[in-house]
Amino acid sequence: MSAIYGAIDLKGDRVDSKLFTNFVDEYKNCVIDRNEHILDDNVLMGCGIQYFYKRAEKEKLPFKDEGSDIFITADCVLDNYIELKEELGLNENAADGDIILAGYRKWGRDCVSHFRGLFAFVIYSKEKNEIYAAVDQFSQRCLFYHIRNGIFYFSTLFFPLLQASGLKFEENERWLVDTVSLRSPVMLTEPKETALKDVVKVVSGTYIVVNFLDNDQVNISEKRYYDPKKTIPTEWTMTLEESEKLVRKTMTDVLEKILREQDNVAAQLSSGLDSSTVACNAAIILKKRGGKVFSYTSVPNSDAGMKNTRGTLYDESDIVKLICSQYDNIIPSFVECKDRDFLEKVPDYINFWELPCKSQQNAVWIEEISKQAHSCGNRIILSGSTGNCTLSAGNSTDLAYYYFKHFHFIKAYHMFDIYKKYGISRKEVFSYLLQDIIKYYKWYFDSDDKDCYKNNVTRRDIGEKYNLTKRFRKHFMHYYPFASMEKMRKDMYILNANAQIGEIEVKDSLKNGILSRDPMRTVEFNEMCFRIPIYCYAERDYDRRLVRVGMKGIVPEEVRCNVFQRGRQSGDNLFRVSRCWNKIRSKWTDSVYSKEVLHYLDKNKIDNLVKVFDKGIEKADYIDVLLIGDLYAFSLFLSKVSKYSNSDLQ
Repeated sequence: MSAIYGAIDLKGDRVDSKLFTNFVDEYKNCVIDRNEHILDDNVLMGCGIQYFYKRAEKEKLPFKDEGSDIFITADCVLDNYIELKEELGLNENAADGDIILAGYRKWGRDCVSHFRGLFAFVIYSKEKNEIYAAVDQFSQRCLFYHIRNGIFYFSTLFFPLLQASGLKFEENERWLVDTVSLRSPVMLTEPKETALKDVVKVVSGTYIVVNFLDNDQVNISEKRYYDPKKTIPTEWTMTLEESEKLVRKTMTDVLEKILREQDNVAAQLSSGLDSSTVACNAAIILKKRGGKVFSYTSVPNSDAGMKNTRGTLYDESDIVKLICSQYDNIIPSFVECKDRDFLEKVPDYINFWELPCKSQQNAVWIEEISKQAHSCGNRIILSGSTGNCTLSAGNSTDLAYYYFKHFHFIKAYHMFDIYKKYGISRKEVFSYLLQDIIKYYKWYFDSDDKDCYKNNVTRRDIGEKYNLTKRFRKHFMHYYPFASMEKMRKDMYILNANAQIGEIEVKDSLKNGILSRDPMRTVEFNEMCFRIPIYCYAERDYDRRLVRVGMKGIVPEEVRCNVFQRGRQSGDNLFRVSRCWNKIRSKWTDSVYSKEVLHYLDKNKIDNLVKVFDKGIEKADYIDVLLIGDLYAFSLFLSKVSKYSNSDLQ
């Protein structure tokens, strides 16, 4: 894996060599094992290589292809590199960058359809004066670019592109309005855009082609080469037994490829089904070669006094220890992050996440786990972060609705048998569902429920300048009470989610020197989930049936069959905010009440928010506790972005 960067002048003028120095300076705080570059008249390409896999030591990126005028730089880990070498006739010493170029020479622009894994690359043909650039199917690696005066600037990271180029940009006001208005961890409403206009990100499963036209104009064409919603049909003849076997086989096959060069690996491990599934399957694979899984589990600050309840596990350590008792090659570590608080660390997160980070509950422990895992010699860390919309999706109420729509009334009725095992009557279930349905339809008539400014502090006038109400009501505020197969398929592959998750993981890998791998964010696993019909995701025996039954004999029974308790990491967030609020309050006030930030925010609402906090944080709604952190992050992010803009609000 790598950080790639550079500039290509499509007019043919020589690129200033100082640009390379600028880029290297901007990447100096990243954990990079080797930095290389090539400067050939109008082409500057750089690559900061990280040795996540042993074969990365053989990489010689960037390079110019011998015998042609083709240049390439790439940020890549190909999971199917062995198969591709054989198919392309390459020798065993060929590195992943060599494979990508050979694939391009054989298959042209369609080469990306053959690659599996994580990648972002830029290929330039001097003869054609054409740029071809792409990212993987889930944008697990970033590629930002900007074109001005015929020069194509590109970079894995956002801020280095801005700083190294020395250019000024225009703030993307709509993007900033959206991110500060959303009251959820979502930061991106449009995966291609950024906080600055014309600084663009290549979208997951997409490639771009850039040409210089005779009239001194630059033409950019874009193509989605991967869209499973359109190409992978649901196999409605699949049986429950077939789906269970398919899940086990696919999980094993995917992990075998991810772990090809690994004797030991790190893993994020909680009491949940998804991380447990990944860690247990990895332990089985590595056991055969004498390897270990070093697991890391976030636990609450002991001073917070968090107590587990019948339904919520704030401290998941007992379940993790139980898993480790079944797999003696899973070596647990419990991460308390005792002296770390999000509010005090916001400037650091802004610098490296390059986003107005809103996942404050998880930001602290995610980074700490990465640092600890890397310090112990791990270079790969496994996760199951996308399991909720793939492997462990599905519940009985969704399937009851499916059967009801298809006039299978008896089957629909019996889908609620599952609740009888836990002492919950059908009457109670129907009452809950009725409330959910009423809430859904009430939204159409209740102006308070429909008000997208109800829980945020965005200025209504600037929000409506960008049709916030219309856009947010349609896409982010109104949730249907039942998930159809169509809805499930949509949730399995979301461009916005791909962009945000992938971007954060890229930044984490460059800052902390460890690469996150989620086997459920792979083409093979994702397409498997698209093929499996809705009735395999839940049945009369279990919600989330695909993982509960599919992992029988692999995930311990106490985890697999636990339908009542759910882990809640970061349950101590209120404690962490309350203990540092007074320390950062003056900084928070100076930043949030600045002129450039109040351009977006309603000052009266902020005043009221602060008054509540000053009376005692324990009296505030939890959503307001999160809002305090979100606003601080937004204000610092906006301040940093403004340094690169021509805004008259500076």
